[in-house]
Amino acid sequence: GGCVMRCLCTTRVLFAMGLGPALCAAQALPACPPALVLRSELQAVPEGWQPGSDWVTHRLERISFQLASDAGDLRPDGERIERGQRVLSWDVAGLQGLQQVCVYARTEAVLKRPVATGVRRCEARQPAKRGEPGVVWAACR
Repeated sequence: GGCVMRCLCTTRVLFAMGLGPALCAAQALPACPPALVLRSELQAVPEGWQPGSDWVTHRLERISFQLASDAGDLRPDGERIERGQRVLSWDVAGLQGLQQVCVYARTEAVLKRPVATGVRRCEARQPAKRGEPGVVWAACR
């Protein structure tokens, strides 16, 4: 029941995004939130000073993958430009503790989420040029 509905919805989204049948077998990963709203906090304020900070919105810049045991991004195994977007691919068969990482502009803050075990390949689509707005999407199969 739920899997069929999720797969149908994923297929509709893929077609609506113009991604066609090639990725229909892939399971779309949960979407990264399009933005984070953060406020910096000072750990120590010098005597005689008052802290001042504003809430700042940081938009989603890219998606990457990491292993839970290592903070560094996995290097993509493939990269191509398709329909004005950069398509990155990772061969992840046999990797344990794989995480999807949502990376935001102008901040070190990221969001991470585990990827289901047993996936063999992941792809991410993002703007061809860094800093350009656009669809950011990832799927694994």
